[in-house]
Amino acid sequence: MVILAGASVRSLAQSVIRSGRLPIGIDLFCDRDLKAVIHQAWEGVSTDHTGGGDRTPFIRNHSRVISHFDQLPAICEDIPRSIPVIWCGGLENHLSILAQLATQRIVLGPSVPLIRELRSRSFLHRLARDAGIHFPLTIASPGGDADDDAGTSQTPPDQVLWIRKPLHSSGGLGIEFASQPVLVETRDSEVPISGSEPDNVNDQSHVTSHVKRPATPRPATPTGSGGQPSHVLQQYVDGVPVSATIVSDGVNAAVIGCTLQFSGLTSVNATGFQYCGNIGPVSLPAVQMARIQKVASTLVQQTGVRGFLGLDFVLQRGNLWLLEINPRITASHETLEASQRLNVADMHIDAMDGILRADCQAPVRTGPPLLKLIIYADRETHIEGSSDEWCRSALQKHMENQARNAPAVASASTKTSVADLPETGTVVAAGTPFCTLLIPCPEIQDRLPPMDSVRTGIESVLLDRRFPVRIEVDDVVLEITERIGKSDSDVNCCP
Repeated sequence: MVILAGASVRSLAQSVIRSGRLPIGIDLFCDRDLKAVIHQAWEGVSTDHTGGGDRTPFIRNHSRVISHFDQLPAICEDIPRSIPVIWCGGLENHLSILAQLATQRIVLGPSVPLIRELRSRSFLHRLARDAGIHFPLTIASPGGDADDDAGTSQTPPDQVLWIRKPLHSSGGLGIEFASQPVLVETRDSEVPISGSEPDNVNDQSHVTSHVKRPATPRPATPTGSGGQPSHVLQQYVDGVPVSATIVSDGVNAAVIGCTLQFSGLTSVNATGFQYCGNIGPVSLPAVQMARIQKVASTLVQQTGVRGFLGLDFVLQRGNLWLLEINPRITASHETLEASQRLNVADMHIDAMDGILRADCQAPVRTGPPLLKLIIYADRETHIEGSSDEWCRSALQKHMENQARNAPAVASASTKTSVADLPETGTVVAAGTPFCTLLIPCPEIQDRLPPMDSVRTGIESVLLDRRFPVRIEVDDVVLEITERIGKSDSDVNCCP
């Protein structure tokens, strides 16, 4: 058994179930498909109510909803301490809660001090420098000096386009372009840059309450002193966002796969830099894969970190820029598991024990690349009546697709699935996730998934008259096409 905790644990629960383990899911949504897959996994399991036998210990609720991460330690207190926890999106912003969990039970992930180091801007800059790639120019505060670990840039400071980035967020929440030009104080007419240029000169999140919430909304809490999170100003790098998934045993690191990352797709009602999904696995040029492997190996050599992590990059005209490290299993694992013979839950648990499995080195392709697309609510949406009927129908189809899965791998189905479906009676707030589309892309056309296949997959869901969110299919297809097309010859979306 294993406890799964985070903003949304549905995809990780499915991975745990495929590994032959029993999950206990605790997240901010507790969507109907999470409850369905966990209930199905536990169905027929003989449990011990006395606590003294050899059978599986009795657990009162296998899937639980929370309104804030502060509730996690108390909820976990009534779960046997012998059961470890794997955490995912959002909890990296709540280190005190992770520290509390670590006093209760084994936490399968980096320690709190190591998480703090991995997310430090100065560490990220040194890592990029040591691995021979770029890190964006970063300034601690508006109007302040670029510090000694400001990053590397080929652009003069007065030409830099800046983004305002919270220090404690994930999933792209709270990131925005600086509304006014930023003046950078410089020393000796130069922005101080630590280290030298490379040889090749080239998260949900600070979540405070349900976003899919009960009909009686809970009050939000401030994100920082004065209601504003602390932030940095960072150079905006215009290029192709790429996410690399790596696994480490503390000595060696393997790159499991890469995906293209989507954010701020207005066609699915996202705003700013909101995370909207991935497509993958994708194939990068050998030189870029070598650089990503170098970053992963350097990271592990310097920190000894174990388990699964995500590395976010931007690929810009042959140059690789490191943006951040996600010290956890990331949402893109679902696309990689659906297309390759691997199980992230199994690999992560083994890696935490210092075992880097052989199948980490060269995962075997078992299916087409998968497009994972998050649909955001365009207005406050009550899940009742026809919208509830739609969710019930979508859940049935999703479970049928899951039933076709081989025991150890994710679905290689050619059918579109809908996941992360809100429960009856839920009120989905405007601008928050409504559901997730999982669209296989089985054909290859000039490095791009065929837009006809993508269109068909989207239409099969969005043209149902009961679908409660307003979406224009043509706009979705066009925006995805533009984002993928931006990769040009650097990225092969259908290797």
